[in-house]
Amino acid sequence: MSYLRTLGISKWGRALLGLFIVWLIIMIMAAKPMFSNNNSQIQDQETNERLSQAFRDLELLKKQNSELKKLFTDISFSDIPSNPVIKDKILKALNDRVSIAEGLLPVEYAEKLEQKLNQDVGEPSLEYETTRRQIKNNIKELWNYISNELGQLHKASSIDREQIVNSLLMVANNKWWLLSDVEKLAKYDGFNSWREQEAR
Repeated sequence: MSYLRTLGISKWGRALLGLFIVWLIIMIMAAKPMFSNNNSQIQDQETNERLSQAFRDLELLKKQNSELKKLFTDISFSDIPSNPVIKDKILKALNDRVSIAEGLLPVEYAEKLEQKLNQDVGEPSLEYETTRRQIKNNIKELWNYISNELGQLHKASSIDREQIVNSLLMVANNKWWLLSDVEKLAKYDGFNSWREQEAR
């Protein structure tokens, strides 16, 4: 403002200049969408293409649905004769109609569904798989040991206290190994942050 005073512009002139600057800013902001219209036109075009594709898919699915409805309304299971030759002809006709209904499904859509069904989830890491197998083997060993020891105790006419204590120590040792393997598995599977959040 002091610069404007040195030029000799009055208060009214400064006010007019301020209003002019505000008006200019408003005009630039109002005109900005017109200059960036190309970007929005591209987005609108992509959206329109996606919508038209969705409508085409919907129409094909409607046709397929109506064909399947016709198929099932024409079927009356009580009218099917017991003759195997006639049954085979009816089944062939039904299969043909189902094939027609399946043919209405667009090829790209069917391929996408097939890809989703066959999508590979991925492989576990070596540490993960090794630890998982160790757990499985340790559980089998624990079961074999316990069943064997209980079988021996059952066969013995007199139960030796020392044998029971030794069996319990061996079970406790196997339990410890199982728990340590489970902890290793938790470390390798990549879900530690999730477990910490769940623990809170």
